[in-house]
Amino acid sequence: AWEELFGSLACRGRYDGTHLSQVRGNLWLDRAVVAKQPVTGVKAHVRVLPQKPDPARPGEFLPIEMEFTDVSGSLFHGTLGGEARVVLAAPVRYELWLTASDVQLDEVARHYKLGSDADLKGLAQAQIRLYNRPDPQTGQWSMEGSGKIDVPNGRMYNLPILLDLVKMLKLQTPDKTAFEEAHAIFRIQGNRVKIDQLDLIGNAICLGGSGELDTSGEYVHFEFYTIWSKMLKQMINTPVGDLTAFLSKNLFRIKLTRENGELRYRPEAVPVVTDPAKNFAERLKSRTNRMLPK
Repeated sequence: AWEELFGSLACRGRYDGTHLSQVRGNLWLDRAVVAKQPVTGVKAHVRVLPQKPDPARPGEFLPIEMEFTDVSGSLFHGTLGGEARVVLAAPVRYELWLTASDVQLDEVARHYKLGSDADLKGLAQAQIRLYNRPDPQTGQWSMEGSGKIDVPNGRMYNLPILLDLVKMLKLQTPDKTAFEEAHAIFRIQGNRVKIDQLDLIGNAICLGGSGELDTSGEYVHFEFYTIWSKMLKQMINTPVGDLTAFLSKNLFRIKLTRENGELRYRPEAVPVVTDPAKNFAERLKSRTNRMLPK
């Protein structure tokens, strides 16, 4: 949804009586709420391609195609950029590429009203591609896409979900545990968001997981693996072939689900080291090796 739009649109072009010829213009939005995200200062060049004859219907023309190029704007005091293509058919078809850089996490916390105790600071970078297409099985049009979010240096503490995860480990974790780094890779399929990788890295503990949720947040299913940061030094000297044996003695898993409207956390030992756990450990090991002084 696009809501609360305030701005201007100027364009110039030609209508040939039966179809639209080329149109060019510029878009300026002082502010808007797009997909519940507040954006400001949005600028874009707009181009409408000349309509082409429809080979299947003599005398008719294909739907209007619009291109939005050099898109720029501001999101949570960070910078937006990207481009989009829209086909004015029924249903409307679209493809969108966006990047966001230097998004201020404290502004994100304020917008989503995470509470006065929430401690969220730092800068985030993000990329996303969205498009729609018909489902091969049902023929219904649905949204698909993929993206990534990175917080290379920040502070994430006392956030509602993270706080409960840390409480789960309170016997081993200092009270002021915070995550300083975060990385996520995700896919969108209809109303489901599939998180292929979610790494939260802190001085005391690291969480790595994957899972799935729906856009309403009613369905949630995640698995997190924990590795104590003090063990990373041991992992650096652990050969790849011995990593499974090392993890089997040091790995802990937390299952996160929503049941009857409430989030449930189930900690458990890991009897068998699965590929997601080994992949998480390898990512941490590679990251630690890169950060060591040469």
